[in-house]
Amino acid sequence: MAVGLPAVLSDYWVYVLTIAFFYAAMAASWNLLAGYTGQFSLGHHTFAMISAYVSTLLMAKAGAGFGIGIAVAIFTAVVLSYALGVVCLKVHGLYLALITWAFAEWCAIICACTLASRVVTAAWIPPCSSGH
Repeated sequence: MAVGLPAVLSDYWVYVLTIAFFYAAMAASWNLLAGYTGQFSLGHHTFAMISAYVSTLLMAKAGAGFGIGIAVAIFTAVVLSYALGVVCLKVHGLYLALITWAFAEWCAIICACTLASRVVTAAWIPPCSSGH
């Protein structure tokens, strides 16, 4: 059913439903993490950002198709989430929140400071300061 919706809906409603489903998926992941396990993570949204970044780079810079871009993006997010999970396996509470927050901020800085992000996006991104 969801595959056929873009054929009958306007671009606006496709956009609204896409954003709504994305936030529903993020809410479900937060519910699973905090509601059922009692863990407090500040970085689960980072893997969505990583997937979006990788798929955009692959499609815009490497000329990969949509399916390949999405598949590689999902694989990249899974590998990085596994690596972060191994690091966070023995911590909980405030320490888990701090580690996941630091990871989220580190990923945001890497994405903002790379030349590739300035080429892919049309928005102006200020260059990273080297302290001078």
